[in-house]
Amino acid sequence: MQVGVMAPQMGHNANAPAMKEIAQAAEDLGFASVWTADHVVLPQTYESEYPFNDDHRFPMPGARPFLDMFPTLGFLAAATRRITLGVSVCIVPYRQAVLLAKSVATVDQLAQGRFLLGVGVGWLREEFEALGADYATRGPATDEVLEFLRHTWQAEQPMEFHGRFVDVDEVYLVPASHEGREIPLWVGGHAPAALRRTARFGSAWFPHLYGTSPDTVRQRAAELHLPVALFVPLQVTDQDPAAPPWESHTLTGTPEFVARTLRDYAHAGVEHVLLSFGGSTPTRLRIMETLQREVLPAVV
Repeated sequence: MQVGVMAPQMGHNANAPAMKEIAQAAEDLGFASVWTADHVVLPQTYESEYPFNDDHRFPMPGARPFLDMFPTLGFLAAATRRITLGVSVCIVPYRQAVLLAKSVATVDQLAQGRFLLGVGVGWLREEFEALGADYATRGPATDEVLEFLRHTWQAEQPMEFHGRFVDVDEVYLVPASHEGREIPLWVGGHAPAALRRTARFGSAWFPHLYGTSPDTVRQRAAELHLPVALFVPLQVTDQDPAAPPWESHTLTGTPEFVARTLRDYAHAGVEHVLLSFGGSTPTRLRIMETLQREVLPAVV
């Protein structure tokens, strides 16, 4: 199992010095990847239900800083040398497709092929409205944009693509990726449509911990014949929880419990886990050092 961590892209530590320190520490400590997330705006009030916890509310106040993922990834590419960079997950349908393809290609070029793209359809209707994007068609729009992205990595230049949501004729998009490679697409979501999208476009299925037990992983891996990666909010404590971690939003427990849980997921078929935790820069560094000392040896 490979283990990655989130960059401090959101909250009070969303600044260049913290970002650089955490990313370089992750690389030096032997983590496999460092990640960003994707929101452009967070409404003050919203009726949409967040799908990954019991109260259906997004776990971060909208007034806190949230840096844009693509400039952040470019910064991380310059700050690191070996570690993989990822986004968990890019909300594909509220971005203009050609601009998205250019941003993805630019990050992959700056990272020299160290980039992988997590993708999803989004859940926050009010954010779509603020961006002038159509929430109702986000599923088919995502499918077509993913088809377009793959086309940009394979087509001769100038290229063209004609669809319902993307229509371009004889344009140059150079480079389309680093050395013409196909950028890995990790597809998020639990719904049947998300699983169909994973089977069609995905290099891996990339679900959230919430609602994803080891048995679920085992079943989906067998159905999809693809690797599984898992997004895991994490809180390291001195007590283990009473309920299974997939019944809550967060994996909470001692380092031993965290290692045991991740081992269970590894045995079920999870090949990469993304751990997301907050705190000040010193707190994040302490958590990473604890993970490197007490968790990584048991699962990597």
